[in-house]
Amino acid sequence: MKAMKLVIPALILSLLLGGCSILNNNQQSNSTPKEEQEKTSDSPFMSVQKYTGQGYSLDGGEENDRIAEAHRDEVIKAAEKFF
Repeated sequence: MKAMKLVIPALILSLLLGGCSILNNNQQSNSTPKEEQEKTSDSPFMSVQKYTGQGYSLDGGEENDRIAEAHRDEVIKAAEKFF
């Protein structure tokens, strides 16, 4: 009975301190962390360094183009002020 009183708290303490680190050791692979990140990334987002701007268009593009061309100087000043 005394042994069980010592064993159970020891097991609980080891689980609390060890956490789930034991589970991750079985899933190690030979790939680098960057390769793993690229493999597991199912996000629609991409890093700024990889973004080229292709495939992006504004809603109402032709109408907005006409408005932007009509107010070109104002748009340039606002963009420079913003950045």
